[in-house]
Amino acid sequence: MHSAKFVPEEGGSWRYQLMLTQSLNRGAVSAGKLRFAIEGVRDGQLATIDWDRLHQRKAAPAQTYSFRYFQQLKGSVILPDGFVPQRVRVSLRGDNVSLDQAVAWIAPSQARPSPDEPSQAEPSRTRVSGTEFARARLSQTGDT
Repeated sequence: MHSAKFVPEEGGSWRYQLMLTQSLNRGAVSAGKLRFAIEGVRDGQLATIDWDRLHQRKAAPAQTYSFRYFQQLKGSVILPDGFVPQRVRVSLRGDNVSLDQAVAWIAPSQARPSPDEPSQAEPSRTRVSGTEFARARLSQTGDT
């Protein structure tokens, strides 16, 4: 995992852009479901905003992926008022793959960034199992 991009939108939502790439078995198709949670501080306490709360609905469907070399995933999430994000925990589940990775949240600058200059999350830890691919990473690359 290289990076995750988050851009503030109108109404308190955040647009995310995740890039998944395959580094092993590059000819095979990787497919599965992605979810993430955002960890941070709210009212002076550690808090985790899970996938369902980020999407403001129970049993929010995971985001599906299917790619041979790379795929960019986009979407929007809502963070609660007063929540200060610190880390993003990404989970990928598919045939022959299970990946959990945490990336640090990098706060955007005081000025609202343009969609071309989003805040970025940098990698911190990875736990991987599976044979289909050994790594998925979120990168700073643009459109697919």
